Amino acid sequence: MWNVMWTSVDDATDTRRLISLLASPLARLVDAVIFDMDGTLFDSMGPVTDGFIRTIVAAGGPRYRPEEIIAAFPRGSAGPMLAHLLGRPVTARELAGYHEILASRVGEVRPYPGVAETLDALAQAGTRLGLFTGADRRSVEILAGGTGLRERFEVVAAGDEVAHAKPAADGILLACRRLGIAPEATAYVGDSAADMAAARAAGALAVGAAWGELWQEGIPADEVAADPADLRPLLERRDR
Repeated sequence: MWNVMWTSVDDATDTRRLISLLASPLARLVDAVIFDMDGTLFDSMGPVTDGFIRTIVAAGGPRYRPEEIIAAFPRGSAGPMLAHLLGRPVTARELAGYHEILASRVGEVRPYPGVAETLDALAQAGTRLGLFTGADRRSVEILAGGTGLRERFEVVAAGDEVAHAKPAADGILLACRRLGIAPEATAYVGDSAADMAAARAAGALAVGAAWGELWQEGIPADEVAADPADLRPLLERRDR
C-alpha cells in the first residue's frame, strides 16, 4: 500500500476530484471496508454514557462516572453492560429504557466531518461497505439511522448478534460472511485498541481512526488515518 497523505474532503470540488480519482484504473480498491460505529462514524460518547448512567440509577444502581461506563465497553452490547454494572440480570424494561434515553439525545449526534463524503466516495468506486459495532441492533437503528448513515452500509453486524465482544473477531467475521467477502480482502476501521485487535484476529487490515474518541497514539495498527479522507490510500490493493 502506498503511504500517501491526502487533504481533507472539505468541499464539493474535493469530493468530485476524489470520485474522479477512484474511477481511474490506477485506483484498485480493497474489496470491502467495514467500519466501527461509536467514536468512528460520529461522537456519541455523551448520549451513550448518559444513557447508561441514567438507566442504572433508575434501576437502583450506583451513579457511575462516564469513564467507568467507557471502561465497561469490552463487556459487549447494552444488555451485558447493564447486567455487569448493575450486578444482576437486566430486565427487558430496563434495556428499553436505555434505548429510550439514547433516542431522546440522538439529535445531538453528528457524523465527523468528512465521514459521509468518504463513505459515498468509497461506494461510488465500487467498494462494499459494512458496519460492525459492539452496540446492539436497536442502538444501531437509533444512532446510525438518526444520523443518516445507516443507508450507506450494505450489511450491519451488531454486538448482540455475536457470542464474543471485541477484541474477539466474531463481529468482523460475521460482517464478512454477510458481505460474502474474505476477511483478508477487507479493512476494518475503528478508534480503539479493541477494534484493532479484532481486525487482526479476523485477518483483516486494521486501520486506526485517529480522529476518533478513543484513539491513542501507539495503538498497534496496520495503518492509521488522521482524518476520514486519509482512508483513501486503502483504495490501493495491498499485496497478498
